[in-house]
Amino acid sequence: MRTCVLCFVVAICGLLAGRVVFAPVTVSQTVLLPSAEPPTPAAPERRLESQTTANLSDSIKQMLSGEDPIASARRAIPWIKSLTLDDFHAFSSHPELLRAEYFNAFQIDFLEGYFDALAERWLALDPNALGEMRRACESLKKKDATSDDDLLKAAARVCPEAVLTQFSPLSKSSPMRHLAWIALRKLGSEDLRRARTVLAGMDVESPELRSQAEGMIIQGLAEVDPILAAQLGRDSKDGWGLGAALSSAMRIGPGIVRKVVEEAAGRLDSSLPALLLRYPDLIDLAGNANATTLTPEILRDAAQTDPEERTRILSKAANLPPGSRDVLCAALADAWSLEAPAAAAKWALEHSDSATGNSTANLATERVFLRWINTDMDAALAWWKTLPPSPLRNRIGEQASTYVAEDGRFEEALALFPSRNPSNKSATQHLAQLLVDKEPALAADWMANLPAASVTSGMLDGLFSEWLRVTPASATTWIESLPPGSLRDSATKSLVANLARNHTQLAAEWTSTVLDPDLRRKAAENVFAVWLWQDPAAARVWLGNLTGVDERWKARKLR
Repeated sequence: MRTCVLCFVVAICGLLAGRVVFAPVTVSQTVLLPSAEPPTPAAPERRLESQTTANLSDSIKQMLSGEDPIASARRAIPWIKSLTLDDFHAFSSHPELLRAEYFNAFQIDFLEGYFDALAERWLALDPNALGEMRRACESLKKKDATSDDDLLKAAARVCPEAVLTQFSPLSKSSPMRHLAWIALRKLGSEDLRRARTVLAGMDVESPELRSQAEGMIIQGLAEVDPILAAQLGRDSKDGWGLGAALSSAMRIGPGIVRKVVEEAAGRLDSSLPALLLRYPDLIDLAGNANATTLTPEILRDAAQTDPEERTRILSKAANLPPGSRDVLCAALADAWSLEAPAAAAKWALEHSDSATGNSTANLATERVFLRWINTDMDAALAWWKTLPPSPLRNRIGEQASTYVAEDGRFEEALALFPSRNPSNKSATQHLAQLLVDKEPALAADWMANLPAASVTSGMLDGLFSEWLRVTPASATTWIESLPPGSLRDSATKSLVANLARNHTQLAAEWTSTVLDPDLRRKAAENVFAVWLWQDPAAARVWLGNLTGVDERWKARKLR
C-alpha cells in the first residue's frame, strides 16, 4: 500500500539519524492518537459531521505537533489507515483541514508521503473519489489562493491512469495540465509501454503538447532507467528527459553518468563543463563543451575538489576542453586563493591574456584578485601595484575599486580605477554612488576627468542631490569651473532638476546657461512643471521668453 511511503520516510530518516525503526502496528479501529482520550465506539449509523470534523482537526494538530518529522510520520501511519469514508467526506466539506501549514519545516519527501497515503486511502474506500478531491481543492483555493493542490498531485502519483482519464482532454488552457504531467511521469517510471499506450489513447490538443507529454514519460523513465531515457531523449526533437536522465545517473554513480553522456551523443554538451570537476573521466567526451560563465555549480565543485587533484588539473590545464578550460581554471584558482592567494594569483597571471582585458583567459586573475581584496586588502593592493600597465591590470583594478571604496579608502579606490578608459558601467556607477555619499567634491572632480559618455544623468543627479544638501555653493562653483561642453550641460541639467522644487527662479536662470538644445528643453520641463503649479502666469511668461528650445514643444506646453 502507498501508506508504505510514510513507512519508508520513517525508515530512511531513522537510518540517517542512526536509529532502528520498527514497523508500526496496524490499527483497525478509528483512533486519534495514543495521547488522546480513548475514542467512543462508533454507532452503526453515520457519525455527525460536526463530531467527525472536530475529531479530525484535533487529531491532525496532535499528529503534526512538534518539530520531529520522524515522530509525526510514525503517528501518521496508523492514523491514515484508520480513516473512514465519513472522515474523507469531512475533508471534502472542510478542505482547510487539507492545508499543509504544519509541514513548513518538513522535507518534501514527508509531504509527498503523507498526501500519497491520504489519497490512496481515500481512493481505496471510494474509487470514484477523484471528483470530490478536485472539488475540495478548488474550494480550498477559493478560501486561500496560496494553497496548493497537494491531494490531487498525490492522486496523480497514486492512480495516474485514473487521473489522466478523469481530467482529459489535455490542452494548454486546462488547469489540470500539471496533474497530467505528474501522472505521465509516474506511469513512465512504472511501465514505459503502458504509459505510451495510455498517451496514445488520450485526446491531446496539439502535436506540441503531445511532444511535451512524451517528454514527461521519458522524465519518469529516467528515474529507473537513465540510460534508456537518454537514448529516447537523444532521439526526440527537443531533447526531452536528457536533463532528468543525467540527474538520475548522478545519483547512481560515475559509470552511469558516462553512459548517459555517451548515449546523449553531444546533446548534453552544455551540461558537461559543470560536471568535469566532479567527473574528470568525462574529459574525452567534452571536446565540444563550451562555457563562458562561472556557474554556482562549477564554483561549488571546485571548492570541493581535493587540493592534490586541483593541483594536478591546473598543472595540465592544456588538456582541458578548449571551450571550458578558462572557466574551469578560474573556478579552481578561486578555490585555491582561499588557501594561498599569492600563489593562485601568480598562476592565474601566467595563464592570462594581459593584452586583452575582456578575455575568458583572464577570469582566473579576476576571481583571485577580487577574492584577495576581500580577505587581505593590503596584500592584494601591493600585488596589483607591481603589475605593469595593461588592459588586464585596468580591468581587475576597475572591478576591485568599489570594494576598496566601501572600506573607506577612496584615494586608493580611485588609483585602481582606469579613469581614462572605464569599461565597466556598473562599477563606474557604484563607485560614483560611494564617492557622492561621502565626498561629493571628490566625486565631482573624479567625474570631470571621466570620458563624457561614462558620466550618466543618474550619477550627476545623485551628486547634486547630496552636494546641494551639504555645500550648495561648492556645487555651483564647480559647474562654473567646467569648460563649455557636454559635461557642463549635463551637470547643469541635473543641478536644475534638484533646484526646481525649492528654488524655482534660480533653476530657471541656470536653465538659460545650458547650450545643448535637447538638455535645455529637459531642464526647462523640470522648471515649468513646478513653476506652473506655484505661479501659472509667471511660468507661462518665463517659458514664452525662453530661447534655444524647440518652438513646437514650447507651443504645446503653452496651450
